[in-house]
Amino acid sequence: MRGSIRGYVVSSADQTPIQDAAIMAVHGPELADECPSRFATADRDGSFFIAELRAGEWVISVRGPNGGTATAIVCVLNNSLGDVTIEIEATGLPCVDSEARRNESALPSTPSQKQSNIMFGTIRGYVVQDSDGTPVADATITIVSGPGPAPDLAPLTNAEGSFSFGGLPGGQWLLRTIGPSGETVESVAHVVEGAVTETTITLTKSPPSGRSWNDTPPMST
Repeated sequence: MRGSIRGYVVSSADQTPIQDAAIMAVHGPELADECPSRFATADRDGSFFIAELRAGEWVISVRGPNGGTATAIVCVLNNSLGDVTIEIEATGLPCVDSEARRNESALPSTPSQKQSNIMFGTIRGYVVQDSDGTPVADATITIVSGPGPAPDLAPLTNAEGSFSFGGLPGGQWLLRTIGPSGETVESVAHVVEGAVTETTITLTKSPPSGRSWNDTPPMST
């Protein structure tokens, strides 16, 4: 028997829900490959759901669409639902008084100050079959390369074939998608800072292995 986690991702400043936050059960009482559904993406109301977790303490990592991060520890019980609310601090420049602002305005910007002003974008994608456009569940999506640091996530598509990556700098990102039967495709998504980029990835089914009819040797006479 296993349990589940139901959670909400909110802003620590005003408790407003944070949509498209990436959630991952990063550590717990089982190996990563034994838990196929340990990734989730926060919905419009900031909610997420991770099922089929072995009982015990799990460390949940969250990365918001603007780069904010947080972790929480949740105790999962067999055949039960654990609730958790995870707060993410808003990113951006720290608050300073007016005198400090006047002093800083006379100084050149440093690389760290410029970095704090960077906004992030989100990729929201769908994986479908090329033959009939049906959604592909349990496909694995990884980031191959991009213009900046990427979250250490490899989400699985849900029953609707959807997935999401948040907290990405703007620019071209190369994604690799591996279907449940091993079919693989790479695609490019252009992330816009402060926006959600939608992309549809098409998978082609691998031909069945084994010898075809044309490979059958002729009958001897």
